[in-house]
Amino acid sequence: LDGHIIDGTGIDTGILNNGFDNVTIEDGLVTEFDYGVMLNPGSSKNTVTDLRLELNQEAGLGLADADQNGVGNTIKGNTLVENGIGIALYSNSRNQLITENNVGGSLKEGIVLEQASGNTITDNQIATSAGHAIWMQASSDNVVTGNDIVASFHGIAIGEELLPSNRNLVESNRIVDGLGMGISVIDSVDNQILYNEVRDAQGGGIMLDLARNTLIRGNDLAGLSPRELTRYRRDTVGFVFQFFNLVPTLTARENVMVSTEIARHPLDVDESLALVELKARSDHFPSQM
Repeated sequence: LDGHIIDGTGIDTGILNNGFDNVTIEDGLVTEFDYGVMLNPGSSKNTVTDLRLELNQEAGLGLADADQNGVGNTIKGNTLVENGIGIALYSNSRNQLITENNVGGSLKEGIVLEQASGNTITDNQIATSAGHAIWMQASSDNVVTGNDIVASFHGIAIGEELLPSNRNLVESNRIVDGLGMGISVIDSVDNQILYNEVRDAQGGGIMLDLARNTLIRGNDLAGLSPRELTRYRRDTVGFVFQFFNLVPTLTARENVMVSTEIARHPLDVDESLALVELKARSDHFPSQM
């Protein structure tokens, strides 16, 4: 664009790629469209860089099924300000590289992945998103690493009810000063939450809700208040005691039921006993075990 401005009227798309490859879009301002830039089905090996995208109603930059046989595009070094969504990956967009972008003041989410898989979201600066900084919905096998997230309402969300996002890696991200949850995993399986830093997130550090086979390791939650740490330990972390720790006057089933009184989304009591092969002894007291 050689520094030029493309100024819209709040409709349509500023720059539209309908399936062309090996195109570079760079160096300009695109403002006040539905989408600032949109890469549509079949677009691959394109580079979008050094643009300023602002005040676009739906998203500053959108990708819809934007790959060719699994070969995606590179979105690097752009500045996105006060768009509906900063960057949106839709409709099976695969293997995109989203890196070194500055996303600020999004009216909804900073970066959204909706039915998008195999993408890498790395080394982006995301600030003051009204919703999530990064949100994956029905999106699997993505890598989210090294992003710096400041003062967005929520940090990073994996999945939501009935829209699971599986086998994603969230690693070495920094999340600071959020009003909501730092990292959440909802109704999803086989995700990894590794070595992230979450500080001053008022809604809590890490939340698992119907999340199965989730690996959590090495996360720094030092900025949480005592109340937030208690919530994290209660709802996210399980404890295995190395000594006899049952209430002697309660049956095995009643002992397990105690934990259901404080957990937000407890497992089914009978299923839990069956997992450890104790369902047949659910009515026995500890002294009878």
